[in-house]
Amino acid sequence: GTVRAVRHAADTLLGGTTTVRDVGCPNGVAFAVRDAVNAGVIPGPRILAAGAPLVMTGGHCHPLGVEVDGPYEARKAARQQLKEGADLLKMLATGGVYGLHHDEPWSPQLELDELQAAVAEARKAHRVAAIHAEGEQGIATAIEAGADTIEHGNQLTRELAEKMAKRGVFLVPTLAWFFNVAEAEPGPTFNAEYVRKGRMMAEASARSIMLAKTAGVKIAAGTDTGAPLVPHNSVRREIELLVRLGLTPYEAIQSATRIAAEALRVDQQVGTLENGKFADVIAVGGDPTADPRVLYDLRLVMKGGKIVHQPSGADSARTLSHR
Repeated sequence: GTVRAVRHAADTLLGGTTTVRDVGCPNGVAFAVRDAVNAGVIPGPRILAAGAPLVMTGGHCHPLGVEVDGPYEARKAARQQLKEGADLLKMLATGGVYGLHHDEPWSPQLELDELQAAVAEARKAHRVAAIHAEGEQGIATAIEAGADTIEHGNQLTRELAEKMAKRGVFLVPTLAWFFNVAEAEPGPTFNAEYVRKGRMMAEASARSIMLAKTAGVKIAAGTDTGAPLVPHNSVRREIELLVRLGLTPYEAIQSATRIAAEALRVDQQVGTLENGKFADVIAVGGDPTADPRVLYDLRLVMKGGKIVHQPSGADSARTLSHR
């Protein structure tokens, strides 16, 4: 797992992502990779790592999470992740697509008091609380618990979108994952049940993006990279899907740069090209605000003022700040 993570860090950087958030990784692997990148030992983007996510016993992602029941256990697990070096905390308020048969995306999991206990620890440590919530009831609970970001948010309603906008909660829709599953043929990786759930959630996501945009919710691009069918770096696919579902190319690119940096509270260092911030630049062969597909024609990647990737023929490309 660690060897793969090292390779994925390099792939992510070469794909043009200079800062990335890891929202769930067991055994401290993401912490080790983050620290190795910072020390210059291995190539990779700046990494903000959540450590192991907090899940209910038997809940979604339990093989890579810390299973907690009740607010006391949630509080202890949150403190433990912070002790180990977490840059943010991740918890799961609902089930998901890629889980056991009884693990439905709309099924509520961690309860309000459990989420609140962990969110309180994130607040005390000046960290962001990211809450996975696919179903309507779980989204409502996550907002009530004080989430900074709602991960997935598939079954968003107008009322919940307005609450998110009012409270400044960011939506991270992870469209690449749901749409790649929805467009897959059932097979050994995904049986028919997974594809059915994926298609339902992809359709729900299409509605939730428009509800969020209309209500003025800030949308940050995230990918669920690491799940099957979502390779590192899938942020370009995410940008394409955001455009397909109603954002302008400019808005979608902002979702992956400035707004993503705001959601992680690192907008003083990254996310836009400004004095006093890291010189993180990518150059592409065309104007991505006219056609986001030119993001695949990558000519240059610069991280912190150093060129880290420059395929041949990279002279006349236009530049774009990237997350």
